[in-house]
Amino acid sequence: MKSGKVVKQKALLREGFLFIVRRFLATPRVFNKFLARARQWVRNRPRLREMRGSLQARLAASLLMDGARFARHVEAVYGDVWLAWCELSPAAPSFRRKRST
Repeated sequence: MKSGKVVKQKALLREGFLFIVRRFLATPRVFNKFLARARQWVRNRPRLREMRGSLQARLAASLLMDGARFARHVEAVYGDVWLAWCELSPAAPSFRRKRST
């Protein structure tokens, strides 16, 4: 018998997958291309095993894992959103700062 946590995790994964399918693979042509690609990967077990084996190292080396860079970019976006709100909102604080370029 599966624990409740495992069942919930699998349900969330399934819902996430279905969301992606509905959102990004909505047309039959795109969905069929996706299925064809998935079938290719399933049939090429050695390549799939090789990719899984190197996934952790590739992910660690990717820009996705550069926390400092991500923080800088998120802070810049927050700053831009704040300044835009200050410029457009009558309820904004009375000070106005110029955007940095």
